[in-house]
Amino acid sequence: MRLRKLEFAAVLAGFALLWLVLIVSIARPADMRALNRAAEPRPGLSPLAFADAEYRSRWTGWFTDKLVLAGAARRANRVIETRVFADAASGRVIAGEDGWLFLNRDNPSVSLLPGGGGGRDARTLDGVAAALARLDAAGIDARFALAPHKPSIYPDRLPAPVRETQAAEAARRTALMAQLKQAHGAQMVDVFAAMAARAREAELYLPRDTHWSDRGAAVMARALVNAFKPDLWDEDAVRPGGFEDYVPDLERLQGSTAPRRKPVLEVNRSAVRVTPLPAPEGAPFWWSRITADGPDGALLGPITLVGDSYAQGLMKFLAPYFSETRFVHIDALETPEAADLLSGAEHVAVVIVERHLLAPAPHGPAGLGARLDAALGGEGGGAQ
Repeated sequence: MRLRKLEFAAVLAGFALLWLVLIVSIARPADMRALNRAAEPRPGLSPLAFADAEYRSRWTGWFTDKLVLAGAARRANRVIETRVFADAASGRVIAGEDGWLFLNRDNPSVSLLPGGGGGRDARTLDGVAAALARLDAAGIDARFALAPHKPSIYPDRLPAPVRETQAAEAARRTALMAQLKQAHGAQMVDVFAAMAARAREAELYLPRDTHWSDRGAAVMARALVNAFKPDLWDEDAVRPGGFEDYVPDLERLQGSTAPRRKPVLEVNRSAVRVTPLPAPEGAPFWWSRITADGPDGALLGPITLVGDSYAQGLMKFLAPYFSETRFVHIDALETPEAADLLSGAEHVAVVIVERHLLAPAPHGPAGLGARLDAALGGEGGGAQ
């Protein structure tokens, strides 16, 4: 009897797998997106979302995170990444030269593979074009910036076996950026050369963390401010601000929670006063908004940053140049908070970190135009 039950369960599992494969094979991407969005308000597992590279249902995300074997799957993935793609890696962290650490996903041999040729490149180019077109249609002055990840600026700190693959990734990224700049001109903000030139003057990235330091963030902020209004950036407004404690995220992945010290910068632009606003009750963790007051003509209109933690690190540097500076996490464009923070924006800067340039939604540019359209009110109209 028990054997029959196991056989019956196996047959059901086989039919379920076949059903999923058929749906993935037959359903068109547009149908997937429509069905996912229609079903999202109701709690349920949406198998279509797994096959939809431009949409991930919030319920599907919840179920995926809560699956019993999710932890085991993530551990197995880390082992595969380590043994197959990065001999120098240890789990999710690569030990580099002079005590530097790198995220395994930033390892060029890993981050190159998902592109798999022109398909992902084309989706990235189309995604950036659609996003900028949607913002232009709304009357918003928009810029797209690629935030370099640490190996691109400090390839010499990578371990030797990984360093050899960096040139191939740099060539691919350079070619992709050239196509983007040719298509969109001044709307593309490229800081790779500027950061490489300053990399020996100061540590632009935190040696044992994935993120840039305040020095690195200031380089990107300068490029963005001057992209919206040439020569507006005031280098003298940026000054050393002492040190603060933090726990490097790469050390945290290794199991350490011991704090370290990092240098911070202060931004004090003459005659401009900035005021960070408190997050409203129930606001998501990423919610951020800063207002500024200054003399007539000193400030540009409101700006909304769209990106991840890299972009959020730019807030204090941009705030003295815009009447209001807001941040929207790129993973949360479907939320009411995102619509509110985009409402009334005269400028938008989309900042994608390099490791996500070829990634599907929600992290990468693929599908970004449609997601911005929803956040801006849909039907190609402006923010309300």
